[in-house]
Amino acid sequence: MDINFGGVVEKIVTRKEFPLKKAQKVLKGKTVAVLGYGIQGPAQALNMRDNGINVIVGQRKSKGANSSWGRALKDGWVPGKTLFSIEEAAEKGDIIMMLTSDGSVGDVWKKIEKYVTPGKALYFSHGFAYVYNKLTGVKPGPDVDVIMVAPKGSGTNVRRNFLNGAGINSSYAVAQNATGKAGDLTLAIGIAVGSGYLFPTTFEKEVTSDLVGERGILMGALCGVMEAQYYTLRANGHSPSEAWTRTAWTGCTPTARRRRSTARSSGGRSSARRRSPSSRSSTSRRRRCRRPRRSSATRGVRTTRSSWPRSCRRCTTARCGRPARPSARSVRTRARRPAPTRPRASRAARSRSRRPAPEPRSVKIARATTSHGRFFAILKPCKCS
Repeated sequence: MDINFGGVVEKIVTRKEFPLKKAQKVLKGKTVAVLGYGIQGPAQALNMRDNGINVIVGQRKSKGANSSWGRALKDGWVPGKTLFSIEEAAEKGDIIMMLTSDGSVGDVWKKIEKYVTPGKALYFSHGFAYVYNKLTGVKPGPDVDVIMVAPKGSGTNVRRNFLNGAGINSSYAVAQNATGKAGDLTLAIGIAVGSGYLFPTTFEKEVTSDLVGERGILMGALCGVMEAQYYTLRANGHSPSEAWTRTAWTGCTPTARRRRSTARSSGGRSSARRRSPSSRSSTSRRRRCRRPRRSSATRGVRTTRSSWPRSCRRCTTARCGRPARPSARSVRTRARRPAPTRPRASRAARSRSRRPAPEPRSVKIARATTSHGRFFAILKPCKCS
């Protein structure tokens, strides 16, 4: 497929020109050994496995469920069958995929160099190890195919696009074609790992674009711009605090600016953060309700604070610890209802009942809901009633 990029016609390989069935035919009978289960390793290994490719994983054994070995076990790789050490996987694999980090690729190469025998293929997703072989020591023999497929995205995006039925753009290159079949082998692996478009490139160009684009701009230039802004402000008479504030204010996102302004207005502490109960003073802590839990039969029945024990009449927190604050929306004025009829009481209680009942006064009833059900708390009566 030919695409015109800014007046330059380039040949792009898609799934139409190189379908998955063709890729499976090229890789039939071959064992793909994925060395490294860090960033690109899990995505490319799982995508190839789901596409019917014979894949094994080589990873250093380590403890912990969050380690690379533990994540490989979670993903269904079986030790001794599809999960091996790095040396064993390199020995069993026909296509050795070097998906370790740039910092460890030199040490890994020393362990597997003797297993990269003639007729095998050495695969990379980044050209740094091969181009800068004086630093890494990666120097494969001339009778080995050296190929590369570099997805333009992290392993998470490669896997997510694959699961969503989409593909990711990738560049591919062939450095050594010892068997004469390295071109088809590269395209087959590119389609198998989930690439939608494959752009031709070279190892040298891929390294340059990666170092300048990703590591130069994202990891170097942005920090350098902020540092230059700070020293420029200092050279023009700004104080260190003012220069730093202006530099950090320019470099942060709008969300961070709002948080910073909120923290400044609240005395250095963001108002969005709630103070924990342990940080409150003893005088401001609410007393916990010691009232026994209500049974399911009486749950939901209206009760008042006057019917609670004396120890918790001022309590505004249920036994479960949740605050039972009266909502201002639910506060309303009602007339106190007469007490319900009860069984025969004592003589003293009957004598008190003969007294004339006071006139009903208007009181405020606050409704609140807790884990024990709904209850009504009678607040102080209004003085004007």
